[in-house]
Amino acid sequence: MTKKTKNKILYIDAANSIDDIRIAEKSIWVEEIPKHGYDVHYLLMSSRNSRIKTSTTHGVTVTRRSRSFLISYLIFFFQFLRVIRKFKPKFVVIRNRFDLAILVYPFCWVFKIRTVYIKAFPLIESMLSKVSNKIHETLINCTLKWEIYLMQHSNLLIVRSKAHKKYLSDKYNFHKDSLIIPMGINTTMIKKIDETAKIELKRMYNLNKPYISIYFGTLGEGRKIDFIVDMVHEVSKIKDTLNFLIVGGSEEEISNLKKKTQGKHANICFTGIVPREHLFKLLQIADFSISAVPPQERFLLSSPTKMFESMAFGCPVLANKEIVEQKEIIEQSNGGILHSYNKQEFVDTIIQILNEEVDLKAMGEKGRRYIIENRSYSNMANEIVKQLKLVD
Repeated sequence: MTKKTKNKILYIDAANSIDDIRIAEKSIWVEEIPKHGYDVHYLLMSSRNSRIKTSTTHGVTVTRRSRSFLISYLIFFFQFLRVIRKFKPKFVVIRNRFDLAILVYPFCWVFKIRTVYIKAFPLIESMLSKVSNKIHETLINCTLKWEIYLMQHSNLLIVRSKAHKKYLSDKYNFHKDSLIIPMGINTTMIKKIDETAKIELKRMYNLNKPYISIYFGTLGEGRKIDFIVDMVHEVSKIKDTLNFLIVGGSEEEISNLKKKTQGKHANICFTGIVPREHLFKLLQIADFSISAVPPQERFLLSSPTKMFESMAFGCPVLANKEIVEQKEIIEQSNGGILHSYNKQEFVDTIIQILNEEVDLKAMGEKGRRYIIENRSYSNMANEIVKQLKLVD
């Protein structure tokens, strides 16, 4: 292979297009890193039967999954070789795709291409917790050993939080230094709307109560949204001055949740899935948001993106302290209120808010300042660039 170009990066992920790359990695590797003089090519493996989108702005290669597991990965590997031969990257970045790394890492090791592995979340560990078949368990354990090796031998390892770093160290006796790049906010997306737009939004959703609260995100069973619905119902029985927005969810999920709310006077409005820009407008009419995450093992180390987005728009967050990063952020920023995952604690705080005993405006401003100063993706990209220079 001919000489590599110093400022070239090959980013590898599973997505149908660069628009479908997860928000943190898209903000950093698609939008911010190229500003530092790096030329980035994106090699993506799409989902089966997906519509592949092309990009005229960035160099993108997308391989489609076929019905055959083997053929899918062979196609990916040959595309990888083609891109490597033409693009000649100095760095290869792999996000959580230990399967694709099996094909990529040995080649990088032979040709001395620097590798960056992003351990975004404990994917294999989550798979292991759900398996019941012994053969599957053995295979997943072997895969986990491979990912541990990969993390230990990558030139740069990126993890989501201090808690995630400690988890790896404690669970696997893992002592490799790593760069902590948490979830954050793309500050270019913070665009304020005027009072007229706010009035129109309230009219659109028939929000006629003095206060508005919001939950946004998945409505899947694992998130136990009925916990929040019951909480809001209890509040409405005591003080009927709150509209509650639930943003997100498929038609089926919303239908199932509506069945559970029948007979409950809670002033709930389901918006369904909305564009991100519209969500950010809704956050600007909300007085506070709720981030009540079930304290299950798979969520304890999760990075609360919804919390960051709420706080970035000056919307205080009521959150439960069992989720490590939620607890740290609220304690550091004072941009919200912490509770145990206990319905009555949330109810009591909401009643205090409705009784005007909480300074939401001051709390929201503290949270907004904290997020902009500490969770900007542009600042995180600066830290990554420093590390790339060190491993170069």
